[in-house]
Amino acid sequence: MRALVSGACAIVALAACSSPSAPEPAEPSSTVPPARTPDAPDEGPNAPAAPAVPTACTPSMDWRPFAFKGTVVQVAAGDDLQAAIDAAPDGAILELAAGVFRAKPSAYVDPTCGNCAPDDPKKPQASAGFVLRNKSLLLRGAGKDVTKLSTGAGYGVLVEDACEVRLEALTITGGKRDADGAAADAALVVRRSRAALVDAGIRDNKELMSGNGYPGIAGIMCRESSDVLVLRSEIEDNSWDGVAVYRGGHVRVVASKIAGGNGAAVGATWDGRAKIVASDLSRYWKGVGAFQDARVEVYATFVHHNLGWGLWAADRGELVAINDTVAYNDQLGVYLATATTKGTFVNDLVAFNGANATGAYTPSTFGRGGLRGLPAGESPFAIGYDVLYSNQGGDWITADASGTVPEASWGATTKALDPKLASAADLRPGPGSPLLGAGDPSIENADGSRSHIGATGGPYAGMTEP
Repeated sequence: MRALVSGACAIVALAACSSPSAPEPAEPSSTVPPARTPDAPDEGPNAPAAPAVPTACTPSMDWRPFAFKGTVVQVAAGDDLQAAIDAAPDGAILELAAGVFRAKPSAYVDPTCGNCAPDDPKKPQASAGFVLRNKSLLLRGAGKDVTKLSTGAGYGVLVEDACEVRLEALTITGGKRDADGAAADAALVVRRSRAALVDAGIRDNKELMSGNGYPGIAGIMCRESSDVLVLRSEIEDNSWDGVAVYRGGHVRVVASKIAGGNGAAVGATWDGRAKIVASDLSRYWKGVGAFQDARVEVYATFVHHNLGWGLWAADRGELVAINDTVAYNDQLGVYLATATTKGTFVNDLVAFNGANATGAYTPSTFGRGGLRGLPAGESPFAIGYDVLYSNQGGDWITADASGTVPEASWGATTKALDPKLASAADLRPGPGSPLLGAGDPSIENADGSRSHIGATGGPYAGMTEP
């Protein structure tokens, strides 16, 4: 299997960048409804001219965080953080003390309507908390539990036209939902930039629109040719999507936890791309989605206890899911039922889905069961070495959800076996589990042994660095 990342870029002195590895070829991508069929979106006829992204900072899905070596600025609790950001030279390191830094929100007119159709001229009225624009900066807190950025805004931390911004060892919280429902509110909004969230948190951005209406506030909006890395971080208890990707955005989620929100844990739409590695996604309406022309890759990840479905590919989306555990989702484990989609579904465990315990959705909404799709021999997905078990409504249900696919049509290597998990809370294989050493022989665990089936197997399991 291909290595996750390669290349690096270092900021020295006034943030001079060396060029990273060449970007990968453009591939189809993903995000969230409503379903439409546009071409790749652009800024729209009424948008202002956008500054070009520096060549060294274009989305590539293969970069490592810069090594910041610029001016170090100490920012004490109670200081004006926005003033410190504005005054800092390009490439600076802002060392934030323990404490709460409160933004002074300002009006922000979004030049594009987020997830609207590409030619929609609407310019949503929003608010911005902390704004980092036209420079590379590292904001390093004293720890995610002690340094907090309280934004009081819809676009909590807005990053625009920056070679790279890194937010480390801090938490973004306290967002306030904008009244304009078209505003793409999120704790972190990234446009035409690289951004890294490292050993950090995004939580308790819970406000909804007036009357408790949706949408709410997402964790991260990755948009307009941006590239975002979420590394060893937690996105929890926010009121909309965990991570939304669209308008040419690329995101990687590595060794992170996304839990407790509405919408999707990770959704890629239009031409977005997402790669999720060694992470844990739970307690959302929905898990991971690849929509429109999006491409989503999911490796060694637990997707569990969501109200609707775990993994979903629709429209012309591409989903690559290898060595994942999809369990205890209340309606459907995996949706591979659209003939125009494609991808790979190998070494995955799909178990204990479809209980319909919460009643959040009716069984007819998404279909109820484990894997929904065509038999293995007819599917546009490469399927093999999977385990399906104890999914209510059927381990493998037909594409139209009207019946079940018999085990004889699952392919020679996909089985119905009790995975013998440690528990419903601990989804790792227990002693004597048939998942151990039973994966695709061409895929190895990190120690070189034959891969396990599920999220503890394959070369990405347990990865903590990009």
